[in-house]
Formats: sequence, C-alpha cells, structure tokens
Amino acid sequence: MDMYVIKRDDSVVDFDQNKITTAITKANNSVEERWKLKDPVISFISDYVTLEIKEAIKNSDKEAIEVETIQDIVESALVKYGNYDIAKEYIIYRYKRSVARQQNTTDNDILKLLANKNKLMAEENANKDTTMASTQRDYIAGITSRDITRRILLPEYISKAHDEGILHFHK
Repeated sequence: MDMYVIKRDDSVVDFDQNKITTAITKANNSVEERWKLKDPVISFISDYVTLEIKEAIKNSDKEAIEVETIQDIVESALVKYGNYDIAKEYIIYRYKRSVARQQNTTDNDILKLLANKNKLMAEENANKDTTMASTQRDYIAGITSRDITRRILLPEYISKAHDEGILHFHK
C-alpha cells in the first residue's frame, strides 16, 4: 500500500517511517536518562504508529494523511505505552515549531519593498512610486498591519479560509 503525507504547505510526499523514528528519538534524547527508551522500543512504537497511519488512511478512503494527524498518532502512541515524559517533550517540540512557523513574516516583504523587488506592490497602483519614502511608509504600515491581523487578531481558520478563496477579508 502506497502511503502519502500532506504537508503543511499542501504538497504531497511519500510517507517515510524514518521520520517517525527520528522524531521519537529526538524527543527521547531530551528526557532524563531513567526515562529514555532503548532503540528496540523506539522501533516498536514507530512500527505501531505506521500501522495506525495505514489504518487511518484505509478508513478514510484517501491515499494521503495530513502531517498533523501523524503527529497526533505519535503522541497517542507514546502515551498509550506509558512514555509520558517523551510524549511531553514531543508535544513541547511541536508547539515550538508551530510558534516558529507563525513568527513575524514581515521582514522579507519590507526588505523586498525597500529594494524595489516587490513586483506586486510596484504594479498595484500606477499613481504610486514605490521608490518614494512616503509610499514605502504607507506600504510598510499595510504589510505590518496585514501580518499582525493574520497572526494575532484573526482565528487561524479565517486566515486559512481566505487563503483557500472561501471568503475574502480586505487586507
């Protein structure tokens, strides 16, 4: 059975069990020595997770599973087999990665604007010269406002719906 993973950017890649093993190993390396798992136990849990993923795909009539679902299955497996400290480290790692993905993304947009490399903004309004400081100031305010709105003010599902074209909010 071919298995595929839907990544956060909606790309689809082949399922790779080694990534499960690596993730569990990294969490394992973060706990006190007395809680650490031996390699055969890590392999067992990784195999169990893979079987759970196969079952989830089979039950969904899809060929792919979202990466978030896989991570949920890993957490559940760690807890199921009593590896609470490792599960905690895994959850903390997931949270930190989630926060990192949501970090302020305005810097690149602003730098592109200042270097006059943002073609969309340069062509947005023929009456505005994006090399002028006053125009750049206005665009920087818009970039910053849009970023804060998406990351902090709006619920994630609204931003996602906007990205998918389900609804539109004016930026």
